[in-house]
Amino acid sequence: MTQSRDNKSGSQSNVDVQKLSELFPDASFFACSDIECVGFTDQATECRPGDVFIARCDANDDGHEHIPIAVAQGAVGVVAERMVPTHGVPLCVVPDTFWAWSRLSHALEGLRGSSLRVIAVTGTSGKTSTVWLTASILSEAGLRVGVVSDLGCVDALSSVPEGGPIADPRELASWLRRLEESGCSHAVVEVSSQLLAKHALAGVVCDTIAVTNLGSAHLDLHGTASAYHAVKERILRASSADGALVANSDDPRSQRLIERYQTECN
Repeated sequence: MTQSRDNKSGSQSNVDVQKLSELFPDASFFACSDIECVGFTDQATECRPGDVFIARCDANDDGHEHIPIAVAQGAVGVVAERMVPTHGVPLCVVPDTFWAWSRLSHALEGLRGSSLRVIAVTGTSGKTSTVWLTASILSEAGLRVGVVSDLGCVDALSSVPEGGPIADPRELASWLRRLEESGCSHAVVEVSSQLLAKHALAGVVCDTIAVTNLGSAHLDLHGTASAYHAVKERILRASSADGALVANSDDPRSQRLIERYQTECN
């Protein structure tokens, strides 16, 4: 076991070394055949010797512009979406650095085994209430249930929600690990379109996926209703081979998602 920061503040947690070729099967490598990752960051100024720098991009910033700083700070590898100068530092090119960030977060800092059964809940409205009602029902059945929701998170050892909405896949990975280590048998997780846009479930296997409804929301982020629905459908990628989808078949806007699940996940 080795040490790696588990958040951008630089705190440490025990993790295994991960080979990026095993996590990113569609990646291309340059100046190397593979990259071994112990620690990682998307903040170039916080990069430490031995870290892998992930060049995440969004509407406000292009992580590729900060690669020279990360290299100067001691990065041993760079994950990017295009060919960029890295001054000899190994480069891994992937289709989507947000997906890579999430996949690496769960691999290094998320669930260690398969004992925790994950129930993911998404939808335009009703997510939070559905999460807590589901957790309450499972608890009454005698199960040890953890919750990750916009109202906060609880593990098997607590009853008062901590924190607020999860904003980043790395934070979600950390909470899933905490639920697992506290002895939870089930985790009920609220998954917003903002998280799905960041591929927050990349590397997570869900036993059950629940979709409350599909309307139109957060068009400032997604642009159009169809783009919003496409992001919501990403949750199906996390379905286990023998999992279940809970959705309202009377809702015509959910019908496409149901049909896709029947075709791709069964």
